[in-house]
Amino acid sequence: MKKLLATFNLFIFLFTVGFSQISSGGFPRSLKGNKSYFKEKIPIHVMEYVDVNSLKAEDAIVDKHKDRPWRFGENIYVDIDIKENSVETSFDNGKVYRMAIKSEGAVSINLTFDNFHLPKGADLFVYTKDQREIIGAFTEANNQADKYFSTTLLFADEIILEYYEPNNADFQGTLHLNRVTHGYRSANEYLKSFGQAGACQVNVACSTGTGWDDQIKSVCMLVVGGKGFCSGALINNTANDGKPYILTANHCYKSDYGSWIFWFNWQSPTCANPSSSPAYNSISGSTLKARSSKSDFLLLEMNSTPPASYNLFYAGWNRSTTPATSTMAIHHPSGDIKKISNGNTPTIANGIVFSGSDPADCWKVFWSGAACTEGGSSGSPLFDQNRLIIGQLFGGASSCSADPSSMYDVYGRMDVSWDGEGTNSTRLSNWLDPSNTGATTLVGYDPNATTYTLDAQLINIIEPVGSTCGLNTITPKVTLANRGTTTLTSATIYYQVDELSIVSQSWTGSLAQHSTTTITFPATTIPFGSHSIKSWVSSPNGGTDENLANDTAKANFTLNDANYTVPFTETFEGESFPPTCWTSFIGTNGVGPNNNWKKTTVSYKGSSAAFVRYNDEGGIAEDWLVTPKIKLKSNSKLSFYQKQAYGANYGSTYHIYISTTSQDEHATFTEILSYDESSFSTSYSKKEVDISSYDNQDVYIAFVMKNDDGDSWFIDNISISGEDLIAPEADFSISNDTACVNSKIYFTDLSTNGPTTWNWEFTPSTVTFTDGTNASSQNPIVQFNAAGTYSVKLTCTNIAGSDVENKIDTITISNPPAQPDAISGNLSPCPNATSVNYSVTNVSGVNYAWNVPVGWTITSGNGTNQITVKVGNNGGTIKVTPNKVCDGTPQTAIATLAEIPTVSLGADTTICIYNSITLDAGSGYSNYLWSPNSETTQTITLDGEILGLGAHTIGVTVSNPFGCYGDDEIVITVDECAGIEENNIIGNIYPNPANEAINILFPSNQTDIRIIITDITGKQILTKHVENVSQGEIINLPVSNFSKGTYTINIISKDNNQANLIIIK
Repeated sequence: MKKLLATFNLFIFLFTVGFSQISSGGFPRSLKGNKSYFKEKIPIHVMEYVDVNSLKAEDAIVDKHKDRPWRFGENIYVDIDIKENSVETSFDNGKVYRMAIKSEGAVSINLTFDNFHLPKGADLFVYTKDQREIIGAFTEANNQADKYFSTTLLFADEIILEYYEPNNADFQGTLHLNRVTHGYRSANEYLKSFGQAGACQVNVACSTGTGWDDQIKSVCMLVVGGKGFCSGALINNTANDGKPYILTANHCYKSDYGSWIFWFNWQSPTCANPSSSPAYNSISGSTLKARSSKSDFLLLEMNSTPPASYNLFYAGWNRSTTPATSTMAIHHPSGDIKKISNGNTPTIANGIVFSGSDPADCWKVFWSGAACTEGGSSGSPLFDQNRLIIGQLFGGASSCSADPSSMYDVYGRMDVSWDGEGTNSTRLSNWLDPSNTGATTLVGYDPNATTYTLDAQLINIIEPVGSTCGLNTITPKVTLANRGTTTLTSATIYYQVDELSIVSQSWTGSLAQHSTTTITFPATTIPFGSHSIKSWVSSPNGGTDENLANDTAKANFTLNDANYTVPFTETFEGESFPPTCWTSFIGTNGVGPNNNWKKTTVSYKGSSAAFVRYNDEGGIAEDWLVTPKIKLKSNSKLSFYQKQAYGANYGSTYHIYISTTSQDEHATFTEILSYDESSFSTSYSKKEVDISSYDNQDVYIAFVMKNDDGDSWFIDNISISGEDLIAPEADFSISNDTACVNSKIYFTDLSTNGPTTWNWEFTPSTVTFTDGTNASSQNPIVQFNAAGTYSVKLTCTNIAGSDVENKIDTITISNPPAQPDAISGNLSPCPNATSVNYSVTNVSGVNYAWNVPVGWTITSGNGTNQITVKVGNNGGTIKVTPNKVCDGTPQTAIATLAEIPTVSLGADTTICIYNSITLDAGSGYSNYLWSPNSETTQTITLDGEILGLGAHTIGVTVSNPFGCYGDDEIVITVDECAGIEENNIIGNIYPNPANEAINILFPSNQTDIRIIITDITGKQILTKHVENVSQGEIINLPVSNFSKGTYTINIISKDNNQANLIIIK
């Protein structure tokens, strides 16, 4: 058997073994009667040296891989003719030939003949030198077509062969020995197999094997190639003719099938391991019929039909592609006595490749108990729930000491083996269905069973069996077989669940002997819970069944209500995994199918926990373990104990998901919490998760590990708690209880105790639900479409009951007031004007809400029909909104500010005392007022001598037609101007002050005139040179780009220099 992770021991013999190999019995002639006839010295053939230490060194490596039959000995190939190499003793009636084989230090010796052909009357015995073990006599009955013959193991390092041939034999017998097997494993190592192949292994006589007696009788152990061990099964064919076909594993293949030995009935008669090796029956020799690595099957036909005394059974088979709901394996682990292992979960179709092997199409099985398979179990049959073979053991990772995630094995599939690789030598169909009946299933065959004329058998109950989740409807199905010699054409089939009414159904058809059919009853509904079902058959062909012992089948089944409630606990102590109504699966990327959640004994409490092993399959694997549907209560909380396998951080993450709609659709789950490896340790710790956001809902909770060659996760003692729900107490609030027609009012649910549904009613019903809400919304928004007084009723409900809150005449809805008439008042006010009034016609009972432009202030009257305001610096909209319970349509007016007059008298200036200055306030104003002399004209002229020396402030205030005022001031300083030399006047300067230009009028002809204007710092601002000036000529000097202030102008002629102060404003 190919094992991923396993240690196994070997098949065991004690030195005194009770067994039988097909032989004629008797006793060697030299050991009975007058021994004096046998005085000759027996020649001893000593075998070549066997390097046992080297072999054991190889075994230490090979045993770990388990990819071949377990080796117990080394083959020594010889060329020995027994008759020619023996001492001969003659008698009147024949001759006795004796010789010895010695292999120094051998624990056991077994022989293989490649030319074994005995005449009638001849016989062969083989026995140990101390005569404690004797096998034979082997006679012409043991002749095989290929002339191969093998003996079983004798535990000694020297054995004797004794052959007798009568003088009157039809022909000269031939006995050519080509192989001696030197068994080198010690007695202690054999003992490790017998009774100790693994402490977890279960003998077939234990309760697990109850009801499997026939199948147990079909299983045998194979001695392969003289030196290795596998398991196999005697298998039936559709002819039901007892042809001795053996189904085993292709990887047990050795070409010398004629030398194979098949051991039957090597098993404990009780559940306990016996103190010494039980008896067994063996058959030597076989021929190859078909084999294929595609599903790792090998079909042999034994050269001898098992005697009736062996009491064997030819197992039935099932080649359908439907996974088995439960399984049973019967095998010889590590060469031990026969064991049995059960799997209570469905098989999984799986293609797998073991190191050094071809790919195989297999059924994958997870073992439910501690029992499993080991080396030596290779080729053993896997039976489905109907006790039919569905495959033979190919390999796997299980062992008594295996990691919890490795408690699985894989079996080559019967349905794949059926067609194999398309030829007779690579498929089963030609051999197991020789008449090409097309049968999908075949029941077993008992050659020793009593034959009856009328014998209808109810083989088994197909459905219901095991556990189902969420369904309380069953459709009973049973298998009916004809075991009688008369073709079965009719019968009545019954079933009864518990003590309920008996249901019957008549069947008609045509069933030849050993044929089967499936009977399906109509579906029926029964309560959830655990049940028993009994089915039986009667009245075959309208007559009396001659064999009542096989008429009845029984089964137990459980219908689980999928609706679990809080408090909910799971400790993983049950037999099945995942637990009933749980499920497990992998992520959508398909990575990691081989290492999903399993059951483990590494628990927080009790004997079991859930476990998922890391995946190293080239990608992020997701392993999901999902609870059944659980109805939460209030204040829900999830708690569980968990740990990881390793202290180092390997990058695994651990997640909790919840779905309210599906148990197995990834997309429906929402992550509520995640952990990384730093959150956990290698010791169990408790985690608590608040899931109250899902209170009072049906939920599925998923435990998901994500990793790529990461860590492993253990969880145990899952608990979900909550508080009982009580009926709600209805209450609500209203955003406002008075409003206008078509207004929206907001309703807020204030009900307590967790209502789940709401119903709102309004009287009268002239309302509209808005903003996506409706009468079932928790917090609706409602528009009231007509004036009146409204009552509001809220009914809220949860699973514990309902409550009503009814508020009578609680809302008043009014029509809005009419729009006010036009706003009266100054709509062109001056900026910052105070005490400006605006008004509308007053309507009794109406309030008026005023809005004025930004920067304006209502100083009085807001809420009335007239306000007084202080105007700001900007215009804008004046709005008044009428309100009587609700707002009416507002009235608006646009206020545009009047322009404030802008007057400028220019910059402060200085004049000479003998000069005058004219000030101009600008045109276009309605009024002028100068100070301090109270002039009301646009311009005034001031004389320096009148003003007098010193500074004088002159101001003017102007107003426009809107009543807006502007003003300005100027400081005029009168100076003596003594620092400036005056000669004759060269030109008259005007205007002075000036702002655009200065004119110089020349009263007489002048030549070579230079004009220079400097500022008060002496900097020249303007220069001009004129060659000739005529009398009366005016020179214009632009000064608009001068800064305001006082300047000195010098007019220089050939004979004179004129200096004057000028003012630029």
